[in-house]
Parts: sequence; structure tokens; C-alpha cells
Amino acid sequence: MLVLSEVFDEFLDLKEINPKPSEQSVWRLIEVAGDLPVDQYTRIHGSNTSVKWLNRLIKV
Repeated sequence: MLVLSEVFDEFLDLKEINPKPSEQSVWRLIEVAGDLPVDQYTRIHGSNTSVKWLNRLIKV
């Protein structure tokens, strides 16, 4: 199974979207949740990523 970091660049190319905001979000997700196979991510991973990232910003 392909992990997110392996398919992300191809996804950007296919969708023809601005990579900067998407890259930041995806790398934060990978940093917090891990580089999982794409079909294993859940809403909980996204929610946990948001909470952990906000906590880091508050501690600065």
C-alpha cells in the first residue's frame, strides 16, 4: 500500500492546485500522525493533528 508521502506530489500534479498550502497541511499530518498508507487515515488523525499543532503554537 502506498503511503501519503509517496502519492502526494502526484496528487498535486493531477489536481493542478497550488502546492504550498497543501504541502504544509500534509507534512503536518505526517509529522503528527505518521506516514501511513493512505487508506488508514481517519478523521481522528486530522482532528488530532489540528489539536497538536494548535497546542504547539500556544506554547511558543
